Amino acid sequence: MKDEYKLTIRFHLNDERERRLAEYLKSFHESGFNSRNHFVIEAIAAFMDADKKERYLDDIRSIFREEMGKQLQGINFQTTCTDSSANSKEREQEILEDLKLFE
Repeated sequence: MKDEYKLTIRFHLNDERERRLAEYLKSFHESGFNSRNHFVIEAIAAFMDADKKERYLDDIRSIFREEMGKQLQGINFQTTCTDSSANSKEREQEILEDLKLFE
């Protein structure tokens, strides 16, 4: 059994995207890679790494949401209403009295 795998790629030149890709590969000496083979291998590896990274991020997001949901269960969130100026003045006085403790 050989220790290499060969693949033939066909580009449909009537498809604009595929035509541009084929033209890029034809002018390959300007790309900085040693060979077309090396370029294709690196491109596939980059695609797979990006896909794996996105799947990991999705897993992390899912775990975070699940754990935060567990932590927030049973917590009652209350909002304070500050529409009354009497309540506001009373609260200001309470804060000032609390601050005196630090003197």
